[in-house]
Amino acid sequence: MAVENRGNTAVKSWLALLTAANAIKKDIDTRLRAQFDMSISRFDVLSALDRSKRNGLRAGQLSRQLFVSDGNTTQVMSKLVKEGLVLRRPDSQDARAINYSLSDEGKHLFDRMAVAHEIWIRTIFDELPDQKQLELSDILTLLKPEMVDGHKLPRDEKIHV
Repeated sequence: MAVENRGNTAVKSWLALLTAANAIKKDIDTRLRAQFDMSISRFDVLSALDRSKRNGLRAGQLSRQLFVSDGNTTQVMSKLVKEGLVLRRPDSQDARAINYSLSDEGKHLFDRMAVAHEIWIRTIFDELPDQKQLELSDILTLLKPEMVDGHKLPRDEKIHV
């Protein structure tokens, strides 16, 4: 019975986390679209490129950082390049690879969006006292699906039930 309750608690926790994350993501996406005509997916790409500074990122690196497929990254990047927000250049280390970085226009737009984004996130999280926010951050830091006790989880391992 203890295993059954623990599993039920884990599923309830996961559902609460998923529900909250999806609600916050939808709220932020709605605000980004209304104020900047930008989806949260495109904002996430610009954010990752901003964190990389002028070094930029390869498409594969970007996909791994954002937990999305390479195809999804390529589709989003094509539009951002066409709009002049992202630069597409051969990688300095490997001419066969493409490196993406923010253009000056993309950096300017992202900086404005980042200020609004921070205000929106702070507004949402203001519902929680600072101590609860720190506790939540600490708990979520412990949840790393790719690792358990420092060991990679086999993704293809089937559970026998």
